[in-house]
Amino acid sequence: MAPAGPFSREELRKALQAAATQGLEVHLAPHVRAFYEGQEPPSSWPYLFADDGRRREDFLWALRGEFPLIWCARGGYGSMRLLETLEEADLRRAKGRMLLGFSDITALLSAWHAHGGVAVHGPSFLDLGEEGDWGPLWSFLREGFRGRRYTFPQAVTLSGGKARGPIRGGNLSLLAHLLGTPFFPDLEGAILLIEDVHEPLYRLDRMLTQLRMAGVLKGVAGILWGTTRIPREEDGSSLHRLLLDRLGDLKVPILADLPFSHEMPRWPLPLVEAHLDADRKELTLR
Repeated sequence: MAPAGPFSREELRKALQAAATQGLEVHLAPHVRAFYEGQEPPSSWPYLFADDGRRREDFLWALRGEFPLIWCARGGYGSMRLLETLEEADLRRAKGRMLLGFSDITALLSAWHAHGGVAVHGPSFLDLGEEGDWGPLWSFLREGFRGRRYTFPQAVTLSGGKARGPIRGGNLSLLAHLLGTPFFPDLEGAILLIEDVHEPLYRLDRMLTQLRMAGVLKGVAGILWGTTRIPREEDGSSLHRLLLDRLGDLKVPILADLPFSHEMPRWPLPLVEAHLDADRKELTLR
């Protein structure tokens, strides 16, 4: 389904072809299929795949089906608008179902988990059309996540230690915009996942400061920071200094430069109970 931004038929064709090579049976939501077959999805705004009503219809179609995995086409913008149109009874259909996406989809993942669904922060469906190592994704889809252990030799330990708790979070911009809404995740005792892309340091600083001032970071048990691309003119090493400046006083384990981000490789990460060992650069899912 396409709950957020627009895309081309060629992007969708490439992704479908990649999925077929792995033996995946893909069902396109009605308005996505109509677009693929030649119709233009009507929207008043060029940054949305289709208007709110049609995106809502596709979302409900997916919820009412018997699909083990509901995969979001891409991020961009639109998920928050979609949440605004849904009823509580609609969201309760998420229970026991898996939703996969990231970036703007952070808003849906937060609501999905809160209603008993399995929220997975990971590649968008259209990402499959890109070249890269999708081995971790295929392994995740075939074998599941219970007991899975991730090891990150390239990660950077900014603050050592161990933590246990549920993984929560996603895209930093979306988390900041969800503050004050019913869909902001409960971070008490959580291992907080954060990632973003193309944001200059001062904006990352501002969003982290906003979360600090809102008081939502006080109870986190640990922090996972995804690989973050910042503008070329800025010093990449400054990002780690910024993270320690804004997060170091929390006195929790912080592991940075992880493959849960806009950068390649993009690994899937379910928002489930986990154990973090920042010194050994390991994350074990429970």
